[in-house]
Amino acid sequence: MKILAALTWGALLLASTFALAYALPGDRFSDAKAAARAKGFAIRCPISEMSGAPFCTATGKVAGRKFFYNFSDDAGHVNYEESLTYDAPGFSFLSQPDPRIRVLLSAVFSDAVAQDFASAKLAAKVPVYQSKAHAAFLRGKRFGYATGGNGANGVTLFRASDLAQEIATARKCATMECGD
Repeated sequence: MKILAALTWGALLLASTFALAYALPGDRFSDAKAAARAKGFAIRCPISEMSGAPFCTATGKVAGRKFFYNFSDDAGHVNYEESLTYDAPGFSFLSQPDPRIRVLLSAVFSDAVAQDFASAKLAAKVPVYQSKAHAAFLRGKRFGYATGGNGANGVTLFRASDLAQEIATARKCATMECGD
């Protein structure tokens, strides 16, 4: 009986460890923090001066290059958006098929996110305020993605259901400064 109980607890512990392998937009903010820590990312979680809400910045390395991973919460403490920047010469989330994109998204999030991004379709291109650059908005099956603008080495993930609102906000901000 003790062996069965130990095996059951071991299986539950193993399952919970894999469940925290990553956290994605729509997951609880606390789960996103736990997932970043579980992956060994260096993490810092201050309070935003602009919104008063907590946000986290995690850093790590993939293929020897540093990445920055930001996620924040809304009033319900639900992680609604995540941003990822990769510090590698010549890297761009707009240059598919770059194998580094899949490696990076798989390492930080999951293989499913990497596949979703790879199959995402262009939904809109929006000019960036006071710039010649454009932000590209992509529609995946599970997530929406924004990349490009002044930093094509970064991508923002959000729920696919929020894509229209993200595009509308970007169009508004194309004509005026909206802040960070």
